[in-house]
Amino acid sequence: MKVVSLPKRIMSLLLLSTSLLGIYTTKTQAASLMTELVTNGGAETGNTTGWVNLGGMTVITESEDSLAVQFGDFAFAGGNGFSTSTLFQSIDVSELSTEIDSGVIESNFSIYLQSRNTGGFIDLATARVTFVDNVDRVLDSFLFQGNPNNFPDFNYNFFADTRIVPTNTTDIEILLVATRTGGSSTEAFFDEVSLELNDTSRNPQAPEPTTILGLLAVGTYSLVTKNRKVGKSISGKG
Repeated sequence: MKVVSLPKRIMSLLLLSTSLLGIYTTKTQAASLMTELVTNGGAETGNTTGWVNLGGMTVITESEDSLAVQFGDFAFAGGNGFSTSTLFQSIDVSELSTEIDSGVIESNFSIYLQSRNTGGFIDLATARVTFVDNVDRVLDSFLFQGNPNNFPDFNYNFFADTRIVPTNTTDIEILLVATRTGGSSTEAFFDEVSLELNDTSRNPQAPEPTTILGLLAVGTYSLVTKNRKVGKSISGKG
């Protein structure tokens, strides 16, 4: 277990009151190569274990809304709390500092996001990944946002990013943000959050990161729409 404080810059980013700042205990693991580093990335514990939860983010089941779950039985959902709700997880990669500072460690991040346009209200699912050093200085970051879909064509967008971890990185932060413009529930969903690291010097035959990105899409990420099977869906806001 590791005691983690939610950075003030995250609170400022979300425009949330600093009175919500606190100390949280989250489960972490020593960073290993070619190993899943996100705890409970698919919500399959049935709750938000492993994440710092602010604003009332919750978990939805396939039986409640089959279009809201991409894999397994659960997915994260914005919920009925504040108009902005978040999940935050900080992954300690300091044990790989020698390799990271040599510029050979590559990060592979992926996520499924679903944003919805229901009854004229836009609910957005956003994911931000940030690389920070041991004094909480931001070294690099990127942002993904699901494309809002109208009823009944709700679907997930798949995003992926591959890049070299910046030198001096000690932690990789994942911030999931669900926002709504109206109504009492936030119909923004998140599934299969994943982060793995690998040592490019151990696999010289692998394509350079820029080549991988080129195969995926122009820019630093790929966006693929994944249509779900026909099932229960929500036609209006609560």
